[in-house]
Amino acid sequence: MLEAGGPPDTPKGQLLGSILEKARELGAEAVIVEDKSRPIGNPLVMNPTGGMYTVNPGMQMLPRYRATAIRFTGKSASGG
Repeated sequence: MLEAGGPPDTPKGQLLGSILEKARELGAEAVIVEDKSRPIGNPLVMNPTGGMYTVNPGMQMLPRYRATAIRFTGKSASGG
């Protein structure tokens, strides 16, 4: 399991590049990436004009990605 995260203004490409670099070091030929980013603060705010909740337009995300590195062995999983 590989993970990368950073402060809210960290570019997604930088974090994914870090994951891919680690995967290459392990000899991986593929990766499956999960976005585990979380909002900072409350993602919903009360809209005073309608009384309904809306998405907070100033909300920031704390970027975090988790990946599974995959290396193929050339052997069939079914044994055949």
